[in-house]
Amino acid sequence: MENVPNEILRTPDWLVDHRGGRLRRLHARFGGALCGVPMRAADEACRVTVFSRSPLPENTLTLNGPDGGTRRLPLEPDKPGVYRALFRAAGAAPGLYTARVRNAAGYEAEMCLFVRRPWSWYIQAARKAAADAPQKASTHAESWYGFYSAYTARRYFPDAVLDGRLERRFHEVYPLLYQSGTGLPLVQKDRIQNHSSMLGIFVCRYACTADIADLEQAHRLAELVLRFQREDGGFYKGDTDYTSVIYPAKSIMELVRAQLARAEDARIPPEDRALWRGRAERHMAALYRAMEHLAGLDGNFQTEGATASCYEDGANSCSAAQLSEFALMLAEDSPDRERYTEAARRILEKHASHEQALVPDCRMAGGTLRFWEAQYDVEMGGTPSAPRAQMMNSPHGWSAWNIYGLFHLYELTGEVRYLERGMNAMGACAQLMGLDGTLRWAFVPDPQRQARVFVKDEAAAAQGRVAGRHAERTIGEEYVPMISSWWTAPPHTQVSGYTAMGGAVTQGAACDNDVHEVFKAMGELVLTKAYIAETGDGHFECYNASCTPDGEGLVVTPAEDVVAQVSVRLTRERAVAVRFSSGMTAGTVTPGKPRWICAAERPARAYKPGRPPRRKPNNEKTEADP
Repeated sequence: MENVPNEILRTPDWLVDHRGGRLRRLHARFGGALCGVPMRAADEACRVTVFSRSPLPENTLTLNGPDGGTRRLPLEPDKPGVYRALFRAAGAAPGLYTARVRNAAGYEAEMCLFVRRPWSWYIQAARKAAADAPQKASTHAESWYGFYSAYTARRYFPDAVLDGRLERRFHEVYPLLYQSGTGLPLVQKDRIQNHSSMLGIFVCRYACTADIADLEQAHRLAELVLRFQREDGGFYKGDTDYTSVIYPAKSIMELVRAQLARAEDARIPPEDRALWRGRAERHMAALYRAMEHLAGLDGNFQTEGATASCYEDGANSCSAAQLSEFALMLAEDSPDRERYTEAARRILEKHASHEQALVPDCRMAGGTLRFWEAQYDVEMGGTPSAPRAQMMNSPHGWSAWNIYGLFHLYELTGEVRYLERGMNAMGACAQLMGLDGTLRWAFVPDPQRQARVFVKDEAAAAQGRVAGRHAERTIGEEYVPMISSWWTAPPHTQVSGYTAMGGAVTQGAACDNDVHEVFKAMGELVLTKAYIAETGDGHFECYNASCTPDGEGLVVTPAEDVVAQVSVRLTRERAVAVRFSSGMTAGTVTPGKPRWICAAERPARAYKPGRPPRRKPNNEKTEADP
């Protein structure tokens, strides 16, 4: 049994051949170009498979690294037309690696690999980016989404200086958006995703402050969101269904888990526990209705903008994320769990058409295809050939919506392909953070686009003014920088989210902080978690950990001290021991779906009973509600 430790890149299959006078590069066996999964640069490996009917004269794979060095990896024949190589990243510098192979017919295939830094580095770099590109009191949540990164990093890696800066910024921004006493919105009162996003930020904030006032405000915001829920279970702005626009139901799920934890806390008075249990019951009833609504639509979703004319990335990925996350909140024997799992699966299988699954470039592999964002997020202007300044953005911060559903479906089904797709997407999204700590807004995969890029007006800056100008540029296959690092809002001022759609230019108007969705997903899915999956051929896929067979058992060593949960999927029963930083934890894992082995932190318990006792209208209080 071969053990390929830590961050296996599931084999990118190349076919190098001459058919009809063109080079064919296929990634067929695993249904996706999986070169985008990043690796930590210690004790990790990547298996590569090359398919070529024409012989490979040198039987080597050439790998060019970020330091300019070149290494040659031997390609071992496996069977006729199939060759395999193993890239071990031990000692390799973080960065982009280009792999090439040539056959006797003279055709060459190329792919890119990326050796990542630890997840903890990215989370802490995202916190600094949230401070350096200041969050703004904007009409759009996308302008202040970096508070997710701020509080996620603060929870696990306290930093008095940075946390203090961000806390002061939060106390500047929040009162410009919501009334301090009632918590009611002051701007964009009907923009549901603003309120659900702020709700999620308060839950994230509560996780590191333990201040009950934060949980109370999250509850008030949830009640505000529920005002938009109709009888069919959907959340509507006017006649447009917003149930799948930045996942309002998922934000309520995050709150429910915190409410249930409070309700089960024996340290607080029974009446307080009953209060939080009642609130959780009420919100679960609303969530059931929302999930019934999404499952019933079966992919026929509305979305912002072209509501009927396109199959849109976000509406589908947010729906799958919410259905799958809710399924995980239910008991394993709940029939609803299976039904919502299958609904999410159907959506994500169709949504695969919007994932860059076959591209042999780790900067994009797994990123979702988005088209609308440049003019809103970074104020790009149109040109005669592209009057609306639109272009593909992949990955973009919203590509992370898809990652939730992929990881959840892996946990629900045990199908490793979902884990691989999720890790691909996470790896591509993580590279939006440059290795120098510079956060970029998105990657543009188009080979060439004419654009009017919004850049800093240096002459105005020399005079102490904040101003920008549009510069004609050709861009393509490159990262687009953030603008909020210099395009700042005036102090203590509420601004619009964007101005590129017309109207007067508002200083600071930009939505580029939506990139922080990447780090929200990172904090939920990989920062404190590791994944071990035994495949049918006896190998182990290891992410954020390494594993070593020990007789009939398995010993797992997390890659970072912050890891507190390890997901283990096995093909036969084994004793598994995990060397957490807090000490050894052991258990027996049976074959089938993944099982968690946990240290201090544990996954949220399933909601019990399978349903609330009865479904109440949203305006009906539980006995414990005030």
